[in-house]
Amino acid sequence: MGDEINMGGSASFMATTETHGVGVIHGFINGAAYGEMVSESREVRPGVLEYEGRHHFLDADGSSLRTRDVNTVVTGSSEWANVMHVAYTIDSGTGRFAGYQGTFHSVGVVLSGKDAFSNDSVGTVRFSGTISRPG
Repeated sequence: MGDEINMGGSASFMATTETHGVGVIHGFINGAAYGEMVSESREVRPGVLEYEGRHHFLDADGSSLRTRDVNTVVTGSSEWANVMHVAYTIDSGTGRFAGYQGTFHSVGVVLSGKDAFSNDSVGTVRFSGTISRPG
């Protein structure tokens, strides 16, 4: 039987451009994250946008996770906020995350300026899910 990690935690983040952002994480990782959009957003249903992304999570102990993501944004949740869901699939890990596989999730709120992808966006998310290392 392999090892498992509960990915519970939270993050606060801010956009640095319309396609990149940084955040502070507490929980499964105590450190930081860098995220970027790697595809154009597309409307999958009225008011629901989806795009591919990547994240690099950095823990205070030097461990890291790299993920490829499916990001879903529900626009028009309010005049100034959008609901966001992200499914993070692990590409690679180092340190205590070496060899781990799986997908974990986050859900939260993005406070945006003009639209869902404004360079002045800020937000907060909660993480959930379990990743595992085959044993």
